[in-house]
This record gives sequence, C-alpha cells and structure tokens, in this order.
Amino acid sequence: MCSQAGGDRTIPDPSSEGGGRFDPNIISPGTAFMGRVAERLRGLLRAKVASDPRFAGLR
Repeated sequence: MCSQAGGDRTIPDPSSEGGGRFDPNIISPGTAFMGRVAERLRGLLRAKVASDPRFAGLR
C-alpha cells in the first residue's frame, strides 16, 4: 500500500521493505538525515528571500 504525497511522488509502505519498522532515531537532532533536511531548508529559504519581496527583509 502506498500513499500519495504531492504530485507523482509516492511514499512506500515500510512494512513491505526489508526492515519493516520505521527507526524514530533517524529524525533526532545531529543525525545525517536531519543535516540534509537543514541544508535543504536553508537552500529553500535563500531562494525564497531572493525571489519574494515579502521575505526580502529577513536575515
């Protein structure tokens, strides 16, 4: 079973993959996953500040 998340992206059912359980520790601060999330958010915010006048005054 898969759920739709946005346009053409699907989220696989974790029980159908090898591990079977989601590891809640992956979303803890200091993990590689959260580092990638932080980098992506910084990039998105930089783009928003550069392109949207409502965000132009943010630092």
